[in-house]
Amino acid sequence: SRPLDVLMHHSCRTLRSAVPPPGVVTCIGEPGFASEATLFNRNLQDERAPLAIVTPSSLSQLQAVLETARASKLRVSVRNGGHNPSGRALSKGGVTIDLGRHRAIRIVRNDADGA
Repeated sequence: SRPLDVLMHHSCRTLRSAVPPPGVVTCIGEPGFASEATLFNRNLQDERAPLAIVTPSSLSQLQAVLETARASKLRVSVRNGGHNPSGRALSKGGVTIDLGRHRAIRIVRNDADGA
């Protein structure tokens, strides 16, 4: 098996290719990660640290993050404001998708299956 740091580097590189600018991928240990990983309940912050925090800029980038995480077998969490008292806004060792900068969500109903 490959060392953990090699897997982390590979996963971060793969996420970056899936989310080019203006989307943002910040991986653990990189400048800005600590502030991006801040939780409302700071007591849980270190134990819940994800591998990466991703801020997609479009629906296609969001889809690419989900596909990349699935292919890499990484857990995914979604954060909006980061105010969950149990720290579930972060996915330990996984990918946290940060939607906090998005101001609107539009749900499109698919009439074919009623979803």
